[in-house]
Amino acid sequence: MNASARPAQRPVLTLSPSRLEIALRLAAALGILTFVYLLVQYFPALPARIPVHFNAAGQVDGWGSKHTLLFLFALTAVLLLGLTILRRYPHKFNYLYPITPQNAEKQYRLACELLAVLQVQVVWLFTYLGWRLMVSAQQNAGGVSMLLLPVIILVNVGTLVFYLVKSSHAR
Repeated sequence: MNASARPAQRPVLTLSPSRLEIALRLAAALGILTFVYLLVQYFPALPARIPVHFNAAGQVDGWGSKHTLLFLFALTAVLLLGLTILRRYPHKFNYLYPITPQNAEKQYRLACELLAVLQVQVVWLFTYLGWRLMVSAQQNAGGVSMLLLPVIILVNVGTLVFYLVKSSHAR
């Protein structure tokens, strides 16, 4: 490994968030607020047992406590907080290319923007799943679309490929 690539020897920069990061953070915050709104609206009227798992066809095949929704929300908030804290330490991340004083700012900014995109994806995915659980419980039917998993995989792989291409151009 090149000495300039070691995290201990990388430049430590304090980056202010880009406009894109700010917009993405707002989108993640909107997702959290939407989840809270859905919980306030639906939770009191939900039955004690709700659908908590769906098979490959999108049909309910597991039931659990409605408090599972509170756990799902807490998990969403913890993941958002963790990714927010992680953003402060881009010099500690793993990179494909050596980090030098010349490329550090660009590489760090790209990595921080990737984290912001992941925040939005995680928050809105969990908000959607929470909403589907609530709707399925109230209607005692339905489930999630069979397309959900392929779409999640495609979006996440697409995000990663986009980041890797941008990162390689910023060497």
